This record gives sequence, structure tokens and C-alpha cells, in this order.
Amino acid sequence: QLRCSFATADHGVGNASETERVTKAGGVTFGKYFAVNGCDGMLQLSRSLGDVGFHRDSVVSAEPEVWQHAITQDDAFLLMASDGVWTVFDNDELVAFVYRELEDTGYTTKAGVR
Repeated sequence: QLRCSFATADHGVGNASETERVTKAGGVTFGKYFAVNGCDGMLQLSRSLGDVGFHRDSVVSAEPEVWQHAITQDDAFLLMASDGVWTVFDNDELVAFVYRELEDTGYTTKAGVR
């Protein structure tokens, strides 16, 4: 039975603490988007390494949210992905997708992944 045992939080309008941080820094929300005064366009996320124009006044932050997880024998794999992946999959869907791909290549039996 595969399951996602650890996941990051979304850094978008749906995250109340991120929305509060963005609006305190002078950003505004429009539906599911953040906007920055004087910058063309809008973003769906509030943390980014790119999108430099949106970093004005720290509206969009490059500071990562760091979590720790002790890896055990029960962990089949570590999955890291960019924000675009999470607009297509939820956590459990992505775990199932990756596991199916690993199965298709025979990796799961070679590595002893259950």
C-alpha cells in the first residue's frame, strides 16, 4: 500500500499565512493569483526562485520552506517536483503515477520497492 507520508504545503492564494504575508508586503490577490504593483503579470505562487520582478518588497519570496523527514526502510522513494506538477496531480496521485512508471521499467523489483 503506497501512500504519501510527507508533503509540502502549497504556497498560493489558498494558503492563508502566505496570502497574509503577500498582502502585508504590498501584493494583492485576484482570484487564485498574486500580483505586484509595477510588475506585469500575475503568479499562482508566493515563493519562487525565478520571476525576479515579483520579488519587489518581498511580495514573492525566494526563501524556501524547509521540512525535515527521517528516511526509513518503509520509504520507497523521495519525490521532488516543481509547482507545475502540483497543478496536475495531488500528492497521492503523483505517488501512484511515479510508482507505476517505476514498475513499468522494472525498477521496483530490482530495488526491492514494495
